[in-house]
Amino acid sequence: MVGHKLVGVLYGYAGYIGAAYGFGLSLLIRLELLATGSGVVRGVKECWMYNGWISAHGIVMLFLFVMPMAIGGYGNFLLPLLCGSSEMVMPRMNGLSLWLLVVAVVTALLAQVLFVRPLCSGWTLYPPLVTRDGDALCIATDLSLVCVHVLGLSSGLGAIN
Repeated sequence: MVGHKLVGVLYGYAGYIGAAYGFGLSLLIRLELLATGSGVVRGVKECWMYNGWISAHGIVMLFLFVMPMAIGGYGNFLLPLLCGSSEMVMPRMNGLSLWLLVVAVVTALLAQVLFVRPLCSGWTLYPPLVTRDGDALCIATDLSLVCVHVLGLSSGLGAIN
């Protein structure tokens, strides 16, 4: 009886963590724009850090804040009330959707933090921008694409439920 509410709370926590991370990235972007060239990023060679922050901010805010809060958080609370049922239809699929969200969050953090050069293509992942980093450091691009696919599977399972 309490399972879907607990999963809804966990989705809410995951959404708030994503919001805090995206807000931190937004602060870094705005600190750089406050004094361009003498702010957080120094020099022209490090402009990929700024582009990486923009890419991570867009992906995090869209896929790790809005979608978990809207589909997972509110969906697990409101849909059983609207339908008049006491439980979600498929609780195992609901749990799988939550665990896929956790895997995607870990993958996104690995893609942005672990490697020397993060994803620098913007939140749209537009193909010319994604494929321009053709060197050995494009592992972050591959991990970010895996992250978006896993997030899509997670939100799809939550929406089916």
